[in-house]
Amino acid sequence: LRLQVDHLATPDALMAACEAHLRDEAKRRKLDRLDTQERPVVELQLIGVLPFDRKALDMAASQSYAVQASQLALAATADCTASPSRISQASGKAVPPAAEISSAAA
Repeated sequence: LRLQVDHLATPDALMAACEAHLRDEAKRRKLDRLDTQERPVVELQLIGVLPFDRKALDMAASQSYAVQASQLALAATADCTASPSRISQASGKAVPPAAEISSAAA
């Protein structure tokens, strides 16, 4: 799954968007009907330009909540975002860092 982050101005807004996106996907795929052993592993990729300091982002807390809120066996989040300071002056495009992946288990 992917979540565009450019419009999410605060860490709280990003966390709320992540939770809502995962919860909506879980509902759409009817994950609440699955046994614990059948629950999927999901990677959520955060893409775009992160409009706030990356240090303010608590990935572990968001993943823990995501697992609880969306009936996932495991949630991994890949930070594929760029900060505004990493915008290429030549092209005007984001230069993403190496993807940072962390995960939380149910």
